[in-house]
Amino acid sequence: MGRHRLNYSSANDARRGALDLRNREIPTTPEMLLATEHSRLVGARVRRLRNEIGLTQDQAVDLVEHPRGGRYSTGLLSRIERGWANPPLFVYLHIAEVLSVEPGELLGPETGDDVVAAAKDRSRGMRSRARRGRRHSVRA
Repeated sequence: MGRHRLNYSSANDARRGALDLRNREIPTTPEMLLATEHSRLVGARVRRLRNEIGLTQDQAVDLVEHPRGGRYSTGLLSRIERGWANPPLFVYLHIAEVLSVEPGELLGPETGDDVVAAAKDRSRGMRSRARRGRRHSVRA
């Protein structure tokens, strides 16, 4: 995953003495590169809420408004759900709108519902792994 370079220019920039932003590296900070506890929490909420209303990642991305038109990639939504993306705030606001929740619910601190949902997710994962294990032992 590479970093894009900024390339803003117009005929008026030189006359106004504006900063030349062409070919400047986009700053990278540890917060942009690492999954944090909060980003994982928010991502888990996004995934849980998306699954509750029965949307696939592709369908959800189609509904999220992009400021320049077009659409976001399913890869971005996947990284958000895993806690490995920290997009601008407006992306989370649009995701909250698609999921029919208040932005504060999506981005706020951990609640009892999160703990219960995480426990259910873990138990579902254990059950599906156990089923897969049984299938493999039958074949053997």
